[in-house]
Amino acid sequence: MPISDRGYQPYEGPRLPSRRNNWVITSLELRRIWASLLVKIVLIIAGIWAILRVAWVAGVGYFNVTLTERASQDAAAVEQLRQRLAQALSSDLVLAGIDGQLVFVILLTLAWGSGAIATDVRDRALQFYFAKPVTERTYLLGKITPLAVYCFFICVVPGTLIALVEGSLLQGQGLAASRSALVLPAILYSLVLSVLLSVGSVGISSLSRNRLLTLAYWAGILFVPLAVAGIVDLATQGEFVWLYLASPLTMARLLGRAIFRLSAEGPLQWYHSLLTLAAVCGGSIWLAWQRLSKTEVVG
Repeated sequence: MPISDRGYQPYEGPRLPSRRNNWVITSLELRRIWASLLVKIVLIIAGIWAILRVAWVAGVGYFNVTLTERASQDAAAVEQLRQRLAQALSSDLVLAGIDGQLVFVILLTLAWGSGAIATDVRDRALQFYFAKPVTERTYLLGKITPLAVYCFFICVVPGTLIALVEGSLLQGQGLAASRSALVLPAILYSLVLSVLLSVGSVGISSLSRNRLLTLAYWAGILFVPLAVAGIVDLATQGEFVWLYLASPLTMARLLGRAIFRLSAEGPLQWYHSLLTLAAVCGGSIWLAWQRLSKTEVVG
């Protein structure tokens, strides 16, 4: 059978605007993250843990509400029980519900975020991306946004459910509105955590083509400052508490307490955390941008 050389055939299909590249890269990354078995395991365990925590809050809260409603007619005893109930079902519980998911978010960023750009560098995929009408901004958003979406839902689901459960249980105590209003701080704090950890991990992943090395870098940024500050704080009985400024996790939780209108647990205030969080996010984006801008594309 003879072979017919038809030469170059121009593309005659629909041409979409370049802004659609944002969604194309984002949707591709969403599917790639979900395809990872390790990510699925982390998400499943995080979901089970969130369900157990919400169920525990609902069970303990219902027991205390029932105890309060069956209390004697002694006004002082009833008021004391109501105060204990209000303290048990407070914003601290919502904050703890979100912080309890932090370990799964960290595992997700270690498993995927810390190698997001390193994998493309190793596979020489950057040349393929930038040979298309894809900018550094589009590429970074496509890498950060999907990871942030997964991290956000891991945190926000238990936080909002616990707030709604508290509002439902305290409806008869006149505290339903104040507890249900904790949904907004839960969303905001979850957003802070997801942006910080997704931006930081993806940015650090640009430091090397070796995924294990970038994973070690990101783990070091998260845990080494926290460990050093904790050891020094314990040895000096709180004389060097300012070392916690180098810990992104501690500063994120400090800002979280401010979002829930809880007082700080030491001399460090919420505005001190802004410098650390801005340095992590800004520095990570700068590192990734420097790596991407040096990509050579043969036209």
